[in-house]
Amino acid sequence: MVYTSPTKVTQIVALKKLSMDNKDIAQRIGIHHTTVTCILKCFEKSAYPYYIKPKTGWPHKLDAHNI
Repeated sequence: MVYTSPTKVTQIVALKKLSMDNKDIAQRIGIHHTTVTCILKCFEKSAYPYYIKPKTGWPHKLDAHNI
């Protein structure tokens, strides 16, 4: 899923509360309809438009404190 700005996320949630279809929301916002579905699922879990899932993988060997 591509990064979507918090303003677009709030627009998507607001349009869904107005009971619009995901495909109609996607056309209006200008993103793919599956992205709308993923955004709505993530918003249901966190209820925070600025939420970004933590990245997976090994932690960095160096951080800002070591430089």
